[in-house]
Amino acid sequence: MKAQLLLLFIGISLSSFAQKPVVIDGFVREDGGGDLEYARVLVEENGIRVVTAETNQKGKFKFDLSYEHLYTIRFEKKGYVAKIIEIDTREVPEDHKRWGHEFGGWEVSLFRDIEQIDLSALDKPVARMFYEEDEGNFGWDYAYIRSVKPAVDALEKEVKKLRKDQEKFLAEQIKNFELILKDAQNLQKAGEFEQSLKKYEEAYAVKGEDGVRMSIEEVKDIIATNEAYRQLLGEAKDAEGSDDLETALSKMQGALALKPSESYPSIEVDRLLKEINRRRDEVRLQAAADIADMRAEEDSIRQEKEKTAREEAAKLKSELELAERQAREANEQALQAERDSMKAFEMAGIASGKEKLDLMDKKSEEFINELAKVYPEGVTEEIIQMNNRVITKRIVVSEGKGYLYEFVKYNWGGEFFFKNGESASKFVWDKETVIKLSDK
Repeated sequence: MKAQLLLLFIGISLSSFAQKPVVIDGFVREDGGGDLEYARVLVEENGIRVVTAETNQKGKFKFDLSYEHLYTIRFEKKGYVAKIIEIDTREVPEDHKRWGHEFGGWEVSLFRDIEQIDLSALDKPVARMFYEEDEGNFGWDYAYIRSVKPAVDALEKEVKKLRKDQEKFLAEQIKNFELILKDAQNLQKAGEFEQSLKKYEEAYAVKGEDGVRMSIEEVKDIIATNEAYRQLLGEAKDAEGSDDLETALSKMQGALALKPSESYPSIEVDRLLKEINRRRDEVRLQAAADIADMRAEEDSIRQEKEKTAREEAAKLKSELELAERQAREANEQALQAERDSMKAFEMAGIASGKEKLDLMDKKSEEFINELAKVYPEGVTEEIIQMNNRVITKRIVVSEGKGYLYEFVKYNWGGEFFFKNGESASKFVWDKETVIKLSDK
């Protein structure tokens, strides 16, 4: 019973079964607490690691050892004090090895690392085990356990005392934490964000809860938002002072976006928009008035130019009509003179051929038939140079009919067109007298 108590103290409990070569299994638990998952179990022989195991989510471990070895088994987890157990698998009779052994049901407890305590007593094994031939199984070296018990007892006593002190300190810290946290929350509600941030950080230093960390981030965001808000308001005021209303509006809209519930930036945005629109309306009205004045001036100039153009056109038309009339009269006189001359020649008995045509009435059927007799089929062009004009004649003969087209161009620039003695247009000349290559 006494040996059992020793084993319980050092954090090891035992149940034994016979099955296969030296199978070790058990659990690693926190001292005074629950299972320790993912604790490491390191097995070494002569300083060389031969097995590395890890506890599952329930703290359970299991591994195999060979006979004829002296093993050191180390149980460890980050933040906890490691424990070492030594097991000697030597001195096992050969006939006892046939069915193997299972030394299971271990319960190894680890307590949290405490910097203020000398833990060197745990640098050596807290227990040893060897093979008991008369028992036919492995057993604990109780003499060794009793030799290390005083140091382990003293360590346990010191750990318990320090843990109790820490629990008391922690309780006070928790109490202080709640008071500090409440002050931080009240300051935040009152809008004293700088002071609230300091209290939250103080509370987080006491107890690093995620909720407190989130409150710190929240208050920091509020402080940053307030600073940005104040800066935007100042920039908006400076911009308006410089009469840069567009920039002032942009800055004020930025401030409103940061604090949409604030009435001041909302009122200022409306005011600035109205002023900007008013100024834009003034600019548009002035521009419209300027455009209207410019168009009125352009209309006046255009009307004056149109009036001048009409007067000049009327004058030119009158001059052209006079010149045309004079030219027509002169042409008629010239043609009449030519006819009189040709008639005189005819009367003298010297008129024949083309000269005879000049004496005929160009509108008569006789002239049309005679023209087709004198000139060949197609278009024939004749040019007559005179003192004050050039006469271009084109005689068009087709299907036994002849037509005389005349283009009279005076030296002063006047141009006149005739068909069989009657006035015609340039369009008729261009359309009906085109000289084809085959006609030349």
